[in-house]
Formats: sequence, C-alpha cells, structure tokens
Amino acid sequence: AVVSTQSGHYGRDPYFSLFLFKNDTKKVLIRRLQDLECPYLTLKSLNNSYSIELRKGYWNTGFENDLLKNNVTLHLLYIECIRNIEDRWFMPSPENIKKLKQLKTAGLKE
Repeated sequence: AVVSTQSGHYGRDPYFSLFLFKNDTKKVLIRRLQDLECPYLTLKSLNNSYSIELRKGYWNTGFENDLLKNNVTLHLLYIECIRNIEDRWFMPSPENIKKLKQLKTAGLKE
C-alpha cells in the first residue's frame, strides 16, 4: 500500500499503488507491483524502456468521493487524469476539459 486517506487502505486494498509500464512507441501497462516488491530492483533488472508510476489501485469509482475531499489525493487524481489525456488513453468531454481548466486557473492544480 503506497498512499491512502488516513490509514492508507479501504479494507485490504490501497487507494494508490505502484505500476510497471513499458515505454516504447506507446505506453503499455505491464502490471501492478507486489506489496513487498522493491521498485528499485525491479527497474534495475529491466532495460531503460520501463518506468514505475503511482496510480489509482482500485476499480470502484465510489472511492473517489472520499479521495476528492483530501487535497493530497485530489492532486494525485488530477495528475493521473492529465497523464491519461496526454498518453491518449481517453479523451474527456468538452465539459470535463472545461472543469480541468477551471481547476488549473483557480490555482488548485498545476
């Protein structure tokens, strides 16, 4: 478990986890790192085309209501959203783009 609100978990699963990606012509998710896995050793055993990123570690979008109330987790969700847009993993609606720009101009996000 990497990050959570208060205790770091909802039940047994963490809100945020480390994930291994391969960065060739397109970023590809390889897998979620195991709880006791050392990120440094994992990267050291692979070539330079791999990276490790902190991302959401859950599928239940109901958790986001709690996370949006916390400034740290809100910022992590915002960064992940921007990265997903830059990597073209999804394209937000014009309304959602407007909301992201409002957050940025209000100084809530970088």
